[in-house]
Amino acid sequence: MKRKPKAQLFDDDDRQEILDLLPVAVSEIRVQIRDATRVSVFANDDFLLGLPVHVCNRLGLVKGCIIDTHLFRQIEGEVQRDAIRSWLLGLLAKKPYARSQLVRKCREAGYDMQVTDTILDDFASRKWIDDEAFASSFARDKATFQRWGPAKIRQQLRLLGIPDRVADDAVKQNLSAEDQRVVIRNLVMKRKLHFLREENPQKRKKKIVDYLLRKGYDADNIFGSIDAVIRELNT
Repeated sequence: MKRKPKAQLFDDDDRQEILDLLPVAVSEIRVQIRDATRVSVFANDDFLLGLPVHVCNRLGLVKGCIIDTHLFRQIEGEVQRDAIRSWLLGLLAKKPYARSQLVRKCREAGYDMQVTDTILDDFASRKWIDDEAFASSFARDKATFQRWGPAKIRQQLRLLGIPDRVADDAVKQNLSAEDQRVVIRNLVMKRKLHFLREENPQKRKKKIVDYLLRKGYDADNIFGSIDAVIRELNT
């Protein structure tokens, strides 16, 4: 994955050196030898700055073009936008994220939130980020592989910034009442020897209930299943 881009394109000293030269005419634009996707921009035959080729083309930079303060700030914005966009795509290539997770990462990195919101809006319009799909996948994985109950799944989705309605729908789609009863039975039977160490029936029942509540199962489903599960446990 690409390194996280800096919050600023240039260090303060380098940026000020360029600003002190402006306005200045572009004397040459040359494709870089080591990276054909980038160009070096020269002014008065001295290196001024390096840019991605597509940014250069997008802004219409050609020999003789005057770079003033306004255009320089446009250049900074375009390069930074592209770098952040590329970095976010690299994150999404590894695993899905909720939008709020990406917002938090960008905020922690110190990026301009107007810029990042624009990028994320574009991602959302292309369905590259989709909170509903993310929530459904999250609920399915946690229910299937970690045997989490609906309450724990909802809680974790809320912590990830997923709206309650979306979290509730994701749980309903991926964990039915029948699914919960089956999983509750399997969870208890998997720990059969552990629970049978408790000889007192009431204390044993409490341990089972507490365990299932920690796993995130709803009290209604627990108490609707517990007596049958305990009978099987004791056979």
